[in-house]
Amino acid sequence: MRRRDLLRTFAAAGAASLIDRSGLGRDLKPAEILIDHYTWYRLPWQQRVYTEPLRGHYDSSDIEIVERQNEEKKAFSIPVDCVSWWGPTSASYELFKQAYLKAANFSSRKFCFLYEITGRLHQSRVLDAPGTAGEPALAPSGRSADAVWKKQYYYDFRDSFNRKTFLDDIDFLEANHFKAENYHRIDGRPVLYIWLDNLKYFDATSVKARKKVYLIGSEPFFFPPERWETERFTHPGWYDALTCYGINPTHVAKTWGSLREAFRTEYAKMARTWSSLLKTHAPDTKLLLPVQFTYHDSRGNLDPKTGRSRVLVCQQGEGEAFVQQVKALFDENPRIRGLHLTSYNEHYEGTAFEPSVFEGMGRLKIGYGSRWLALVKKYFKPNVSA
Repeated sequence: MRRRDLLRTFAAAGAASLIDRSGLGRDLKPAEILIDHYTWYRLPWQQRVYTEPLRGHYDSSDIEIVERQNEEKKAFSIPVDCVSWWGPTSASYELFKQAYLKAANFSSRKFCFLYEITGRLHQSRVLDAPGTAGEPALAPSGRSADAVWKKQYYYDFRDSFNRKTFLDDIDFLEANHFKAENYHRIDGRPVLYIWLDNLKYFDATSVKARKKVYLIGSEPFFFPPERWETERFTHPGWYDALTCYGINPTHVAKTWGSLREAFRTEYAKMARTWSSLLKTHAPDTKLLLPVQFTYHDSRGNLDPKTGRSRVLVCQQGEGEAFVQQVKALFDENPRIRGLHLTSYNEHYEGTAFEPSVFEGMGRLKIGYGSRWLALVKKYFKPNVSA
């Protein structure tokens, strides 16, 4: 059987599993559903991947591939792509313009941008230890992105370069994309999602940005700030909504783990904690619950005791229990606006929902992505059509 036929077979199998035999799909509360999408793939793929697409390695400039991906996401009722954006001269943006924007079914998709702050702004020096007087001096860009999400660095908006670049980038996107009929909007404003949010002194810049965009911040959700990083607690009003790219609670992030009951308990605890925090400090800020079924990245996420990649995986039966937990949180809490799915096609990090062969916990799982897309469709209804 050819690879393309195999893909169709598994996609069909995933769709068949959605037949509603219990009435679950009726009268669901509409949800924002965003999925991260990457346009940086060129042949041959240079890095090791942990999720191999069933359609094989592809080039992001291939319009036919993009059209088939759009068909797939429509079949699973995933309406909004959050497209990774590294700046107006980046290679991935050129590929985005070559294929994503030219797909015959492009107008049927909603899209917004994921602003990759690590590729655009200057990073600070290492954070001061607790109790150290003064603020760290600014340093030029070029630090490892891994060091940022490990909180060794942050982005300081006292730096005029950071302020100007960020606001100029919003103006560029406004001039080139925000006015498109299918650019996704929430509360009447075009959506811009920032990865990641290790920011300081962002107040004034946030006020200016939010006049033009619906601003979503990422990464506070399951990694509470260190004792001396207080601004996430005292200034969560920087954003219109918060989410998290990686959902690993501490006990999972430190070792291999799965979406077992302990994970789901901590997931619910942290969602409720952040909801309470926002009620106190930023009553208008919403939450987008992160949904991720696997994470396996050897590029800096190593367990120092074993030298192996820290892995989050979903064992048999855990996926549906996890999505049920997410749905229960969504239904009980009006502050939770919807879902942020990580991701459609980040195969280098092994988080892809795209139908794939997944290497995890010592064995291969065929059709991995479509199984999880099916679960999302079963339990959630998007508030815009796919």
